[in-house]
Amino acid sequence: MKQQQNNETIQDVESEDELINRNKTEELDQHERARSGNPIELYRHIYTKFDPSFVNLLGVQYFNQGSKILVALAAQKLFKDTYGLEPSYL
Repeated sequence: MKQQQNNETIQDVESEDELINRNKTEELDQHERARSGNPIELYRHIYTKFDPSFVNLLGVQYFNQGSKILVALAAQKLFKDTYGLEPSYL
């Protein structure tokens, strides 16, 4: 009876170890897919790792900052080409 309980306990531990190893393997596969260069997989990985509302707000902020930089560069080009000012005078 005791031998049977020990065997069941060993099998339970082995099955838990297999489950942990499988989860680690699946997690590594997700990381490899995210780093594969495919932007869709990267976004999918980010959405599963972080809260989607946070990711959306972060994307809006990046868009906002990019627009701000484009306006600043356009203004610098205008002053340089139209008024002949050097960037150090801006």
